[in-house]
Amino acid sequence: MRCLVIYAHLNPFSFNHAIKEEVVRLLDEMGHEVKVSDLYEMDFKAVLQPEDLNLQYSGSVAADVKVEQEKITWAERLILVYPIWWTGFPAILKGYIDRVFSYGFAYAIDEKGWVHPLKGKRALLISTHGQPEAIYHDRMYISLMDTQDVGVFGFCGMEVEHIFFPGIMNSSDELRQEYLDSLKDAIAKM
Repeated sequence: MRCLVIYAHLNPFSFNHAIKEEVVRLLDEMGHEVKVSDLYEMDFKAVLQPEDLNLQYSGSVAADVKVEQEKITWAERLILVYPIWWTGFPAILKGYIDRVFSYGFAYAIDEKGWVHPLKGKRALLISTHGQPEAIYHDRMYISLMDTQDVGVFGFCGMEVEHIFFPGIMNSSDELRQEYLDSLKDAIAKM
């Protein structure tokens, strides 16, 4: 299977980095083809600019966007690894979505209604957050899944699974290892 890992954390010593490394290791171990888009390492230009829209209106995209769209087209599975900051995507990931998941590539409309060019792809979202699970469990997880899973990836026609790793700020090494160990089943189910 062809897998694209989209990683959005700036700290190479973060738990998110450990998750990304474990995901890549597991995918390699299972014999999958893997590409990684490390948004901070790439210094991805996350702010949608007027020229981005002008290019879209003319049926084109910026060169850096084209590279990422080609990776997504290539991939059968997308795995996103990122922290929840202020109850949402990190700005660099939101900007990536704004620029890369553009009209005509990730969604469109024709005389019959919405068109979903990415239908058939699956996405696994792996999010960390600092708050204990009890704070996020009822309301926040539902809101995040509505806006991220359904509102972005589902809207593009993708099947989505979302894993949350809560309480990272004060977590023990043992809990972090449990989280990492749980990735094997999640990756295998993909």
